[in-house]
Parts: sequence; structure tokens; C-alpha cells
Amino acid sequence: MAFNREFIVDQVLTHDQIDDMQNVIAVIKARWKITHSDYPNGFAYHAFNKYYYEGDFDLDNFIPIEDVTDAILEQWVTSSMVPDTVNEIYVAAMPLIRAKDAEHGLTIHFQNPEALPPV
Repeated sequence: MAFNREFIVDQVLTHDQIDDMQNVIAVIKARWKITHSDYPNGFAYHAFNKYYYEGDFDLDNFIPIEDVTDAILEQWVTSSMVPDTVNEIYVAAMPLIRAKDAEHGLTIHFQNPEALPPV
């Protein structure tokens, strides 16, 4: 009866150089894959898009890109979140998790070729 999440980095965009800093992260696109132990075949995603602007960079806090880990990226994109926000994300994800779990193992009888891709 617990939520779990996996942090997945989809894209990191950088400036080639700002002042003396090279490969300065400008955009982080990532997501959480959220699951729940009661619905083992269900999942939902929560997307993060974090933008840094040239005035946001500080040489004193700069981390070379080769030293930036997924854990650091997750910390950066979630830094403004409070625990209530995480709970709200989980509550919003639950219907999709349950639906995906219910669909698991079913055979597609008909598929509209113009349908939006599944999440």
C-alpha cells in the first residue's frame, strides 16, 4: 500500500559557455514514473521542465556537467516542492495507475490509427 517513484531524465540542454563556465545546464526535462504496490502493473508519469536563464547562473555554485548526477538533477527540479505537492501528485496519479493496471494483459480488439499515442 505504498507509492514508489523512479526519476527518469529525458533531456538536458546546455549553453556551450557562459563566462568561464562550460556546458552550463539551461533546461532539464525529466519525469517521475509513479507506481503503487496495490496495482503492480499500473503506472503514471509526472513531467518536470526546469529552465535556467543566464542571470540565474553563479560561478560559486557551478557544478561541472560531468559531476551532475541524476540525484542532483532530481533535487534541482523538485527544489520548490513541498510535501503536500508530492501527495497531490500521487493522488492525481492514482486513477491512471489503477486504469493501467486494469488494462494490463488485455488484447487490443480495435485501435484507431489516428489515436493519440498511449502514455
